[in-house]
Amino acid sequence: RSISLPRTLGLSVNNITTLVIVSFASLLGAGAVSLFTLANNIFNVPVNIIGTSLGTVSFPTLVTLFQSGNYRESRSIMKTIIRNIFAVSILAIIVVFFCKQIIIGLLLGSGNFSPEHFQTITTMLMVFMVGLASQCSVAVLVRGWYAMGETRTPLYINLISQLTIISTVVISFYGLPDSALAHTIATVAAITPDQVRLLALPFTLTIGNTINAIWLYRRYMNKMKVLIG
Repeated sequence: RSISLPRTLGLSVNNITTLVIVSFASLLGAGAVSLFTLANNIFNVPVNIIGTSLGTVSFPTLVTLFQSGNYRESRSIMKTIIRNIFAVSILAIIVVFFCKQIIIGLLLGSGNFSPEHFQTITTMLMVFMVGLASQCSVAVLVRGWYAMGETRTPLYINLISQLTIISTVVISFYGLPDSALAHTIATVAAITPDQVRLLALPFTLTIGNTINAIWLYRRYMNKMKVLIG
């Protein structure tokens, strides 16, 4: 029970964060929630292919190594997985960058959106993709902690990361409108200043996931170092 409860709470915190972000998106006009959701759904495809798959496949091995006391090999495998995630993620980002319009057109149908909305989805997708390596790493690192029978540490780290996301969403939502930064981003991304606040939503998720991944990785490696002695 003590192992499953933190995991359940962790999932609940993520759902609360999603609810908050969608709530703010709903304040940005008609279609904002749909645009955000569509971009997020496309982003979750490589996340599931890379992060979830590697996490699921590596979990039994990490459990076996930890139970046998082979902490050095466990740390080595985790380092290798994270390096591979970054390498594959960079490749995926490059592919999506050059093919984003084709990908979105095939998945969603380019004729179903106005040019303005289509541009917003492609821009949001690229913002999401910046955090691909972090999101995938979290999926693997969390399972690495679970392999040790430790669920509280990833819960605490995830809780702080999610609070960071929510705080950043609130600050960007109320502090970004009519600012010089908003107009600069709008000019570069070829969107309206109002849509910049919509782009801030995937950006805050990227920041939060990056903090989560770095923190989980550093704590995991320090834990392995202590166990190795």
